[in-house]
Amino acid sequence: KLEQHIHEILFPNYYFSWSEHAKVHGLDPNQAAEEELKEWINWRNRKCDTIAMWCQIFYKKDIFVTRDSNFHKATKKTALEKLGAKRILYPGEVI
Repeated sequence: KLEQHIHEILFPNYYFSWSEHAKVHGLDPNQAAEEELKEWINWRNRKCDTIAMWCQIFYKKDIFVTRDSNFHKATKKTALEKLGAKRILYPGEVI
């Protein structure tokens, strides 16, 4: 549930599962042909972002450091911090 909640905060307009995403885009979720590769890579990157934040919250870490501006958008940052992310900082902010 935590992973899905994080995904919904970070990527509200994208499907949580690869099979749903692939189906909507007319792709076979069991194959990664060249024309499907870009969709797979984009979906996988969103999944990695979600899991990275899941680790931050689950393991109760103090600071999540990232250059990715998606994590720093005001509404998303606030929602993630309320969920337990504590502090989300850019690399230059960590001293």
